[in-house]
Amino acid sequence: MNKFTKQCVAAVASLAMAGTLCVAGAVVAGSSAWATPSVDTNGTKGNTTLDKDSGTPDYGNAPWNLGDQATTKTGSITIYKWKSETADGKQKKETPVEGAGFTIKKIKSIGDTEINLNNYSAWMKITESVAKLNADSVTTDAHDTSNKLKVTYDNTFTLGEGKTNANGVVKFKDLPLGLYRVWESTVPKGYSAAEGGKAFYMTLPMIEKVTSAAAQGGTTTTETKYNYAPFVDPKNVDLSGAVTKTQDLTHTVGAGDTIEYTIKAKLDKSRAKNDEDSKVKAEEFKGYTVYDLAPAGYFESYGSDVVKEIKVGDNDLMKLNDGKTYYKVGEATDVAAPADSSDVARKKISITFTDDGNQKLADEVNKEANVGKFVYVSVKFTFKLKDSATLGSKKVTNKASILPSHKPGSTVPDEIPSDNPPSTDFATFKIKKVSSKDDSALGGAKFRLFAVEADAKACTELIKSGKTSASTGQDLTDYNAKCVTPSSTGFGEKTTADKTEANKSTLGETDAYSVKRGTAFYVVETVAPTGYIRNPDVTNVTVDAAETTKTITVKNIPDSGNGGKGWLFNLPKTGAAGVVIFALAGVCLVCFGIFVFMRNRKKDEEQQAA
Repeated sequence: MNKFTKQCVAAVASLAMAGTLCVAGAVVAGSSAWATPSVDTNGTKGNTTLDKDSGTPDYGNAPWNLGDQATTKTGSITIYKWKSETADGKQKKETPVEGAGFTIKKIKSIGDTEINLNNYSAWMKITESVAKLNADSVTTDAHDTSNKLKVTYDNTFTLGEGKTNANGVVKFKDLPLGLYRVWESTVPKGYSAAEGGKAFYMTLPMIEKVTSAAAQGGTTTTETKYNYAPFVDPKNVDLSGAVTKTQDLTHTVGAGDTIEYTIKAKLDKSRAKNDEDSKVKAEEFKGYTVYDLAPAGYFESYGSDVVKEIKVGDNDLMKLNDGKTYYKVGEATDVAAPADSSDVARKKISITFTDDGNQKLADEVNKEANVGKFVYVSVKFTFKLKDSATLGSKKVTNKASILPSHKPGSTVPDEIPSDNPPSTDFATFKIKKVSSKDDSALGGAKFRLFAVEADAKACTELIKSGKTSASTGQDLTDYNAKCVTPSSTGFGEKTTADKTEANKSTLGETDAYSVKRGTAFYVVETVAPTGYIRNPDVTNVTVDAAETTKTITVKNIPDSGNGGKGWLFNLPKTGAAGVVIFALAGVCLVCFGIFVFMRNRKKDEEQQAA
C-alpha cells in the first residue's frame, strides 16, 4: 500500500491536468462502462517477489481521451490479500490470506461536484479532497455539521461482497469509471483488520509513473500511464496464539480463597523499520480491547476491583499518577451458556484504552528496542472463590479474548480467543482425627490449611514455642501473623466434630471443604483434642486429578495421667496395694526384730542375776 502512495505523489508532481488520488495507501483510478459488474474469485496467487508488482497492469488512454470508449470503457480492481510478515525491515508477500471479504461502493458526487472522471473538474475535486478521503472522514448526511467530506453514492451501482480465495485474491471486474470506496467488510478469522478496518479509495484508471529499462547505450525513460486494472496488497496481522491466560494457585487452597489470573495479549500493530515513516500512530489502536471471560457464579465479585495490574511492556498503567486516564474497566456483562452446553455462562469484563492509553501503546511499539517485534499488554486479575457449597467437586475454567484494533464505525473483527484457557478442578476434602492407641475418633482437634509449605512449617514451629490462639499480647500478635494470616481464608480454623449428627457432622471429622486438585497444600494441627498431644508434623496433601473426594487421617498420642496410671503402661505408684503390702511386711519384720532383741536381753539379765 505504501508503494501506491509514492506512485501517487510522483504522478501529482508530473501531471498538470490529470490529478491523482492516494487514499489509505492506494492510488485512485477511473473508468466507465455499461457492462454488468461482477466478482471474480478465480484469481491466481500474486507475484511474491518484493520488488515486483503482485498483478499485471492494463494500460490505456487517459480517461479524458477515450473518444468513442468514454461511455463503454471498463476496468477492474483486484485485491491480493497477504499475511503481514517482514524480512529485513521490509513487508513480505509470502502467505496469502483466504476469507477476507471486501465491499466497494461507487461515489456519485463530492459536495455539489459530480464525479465523472471524463471531466477535468472531477479530478480537481478528488485531488482537493484527498486528505479527508485518506482519513475516511466522509459522511452521506447532508445535514452533518462536522468537518467531514459530504458524499453521495451511486445507488444504481450494486455489487455484493467478494471474498478472497485460497490464493488470497478477489477481483471486482467490469467496473464503470469512477471513484470507489473499498473496505474490508469481513475480517478473516484469526486476523486483525487491515489498516485497522479503515476504508480506502481508488479511481479507475490508476494514474502511474512508469519507468522503463534503458535501451542499450541509452537512459531510462519515465512516462505517465493509466492503469485500468489496478490492484492493492492489504496485509492482515495473524493473531492466532495472540492471547494466553495463566493462573497462579500460589495462594489458593480452595473455596473462599483468592485465585490469580494473567492475560497476555499481543498488540496487533508493530513497527517494521527504525524510521519515522514506520512509526505506528496512536489512532491505529482504536477499538483494541482485552476481555476476561470469567465463569458466572463461581466468584464473589466481578467488579472493576478484580483488576490489579494493566501493563504495557514494563509500564503498569494503574500506577501512573500523572492525572491522565489510560484505560477503562467495563462493567461485567452476561454471556449466556451455549445451547449445546459446551460451556458455562460467563461474565465478560472489558479493558479498553483511552486516547492517552492508545498513545502509550504506540509509544511502546515505537521504541527502538521493539522494532520488528510484537509488544504485549498484560492484565492481572484476582478473584475470590465462592463457598464449598457452590464449588463442590466442579471445574472452574477462566477464558479470555481480544478484539483487534478497528476504526469506530468500520467492520468489527471477530474476537481472538485465548489458547488453552486455565482450569482448576475441585474436590471435597475432610480431616479425620483419631487416637494412635486404638484409632478411635476424636472430637475437638483444630486445623488450618496452607498453600505454601514454608508458611505451614513456620506456624507449627511457633506453636511449639508455646504461642497459640489462647495467648495474649505480643504472643497472640505473633500467632496471628504466622498462623492466621498466611493460612487459607476460606477454610479458616476447622474443628473435628465431637459427635455424629445426621446430615450435619461425623464424630472426629471436620466439615467438608472444596480444595484444589493436582497441586499440594499443607495441613497443620493447631489445637489437640483433650487428653492428647498435638501432632507437630506438617501433613502434605495432594488430591489426585481423578479424585472428587478425599479424607485424610491425622493421629494423636495420648498425654500422661490416664486414670492415675503412667503413659500407656500400668506402673505402681505410692498408695497402691503392692506398696501397702510391702509396708506391712516391713513393719512385721521390725516388730519381730524388736521381739527377738527384747527376749535375748531378758535371758542375759537372768543369767547375770544367777
